[in-house]
Amino acid sequence: MSLLFGANTTDKVDHGSAAGLDNIPAGTMTVLARIYRTTGGNNQIIVGKRSGGVGWNFQMDDQQAAGGLACTIGRGGVDAFRLTTTGNLLSLDTWYDVGLTWDSADDPTIRVYWVTSGGLPVESSAYHALSGNGSGATDNEAATSLWVGNQAGPGN
Repeated sequence: MSLLFGANTTDKVDHGSAAGLDNIPAGTMTVLARIYRTTGGNNQIIVGKRSGGVGWNFQMDDQQAAGGLACTIGRGGVDAFRLTTTGNLLSLDTWYDVGLTWDSADDPTIRVYWVTSGGLPVESSAYHALSGNGSGATDNEAATSLWVGNQAGPGN
């Protein structure tokens, strides 16, 4: 099944907040998605559990360069752990499989990957400086739904 999310839409799929979906970034997580961008733009959310600046998300981020990817994981309400790729990674009108891995161990690590159809996975080696590692445990986002799609806004 595929869904179409237009450029200027807030269309999204709400997966609710079952106990199995809550507070995943407290340990490790892997997120995979297949995307096809027809327009550029900042803060095109791929998937996330973030509202009012609390929680996490994986999104397109054109601030550093067109076709960039970003992941934000809130940590105890103090500076989110954020990674933003640099360079034009994802061209328009092309299918990509994208993914991220997160490990909240003593040295928190986010890794971002992408691949074109039929290609081999590539890990981004160029990252914009993190906005901060935050401190404390990851945010408790149990009250927030897991969203897939173009949920607008950087705090969402």
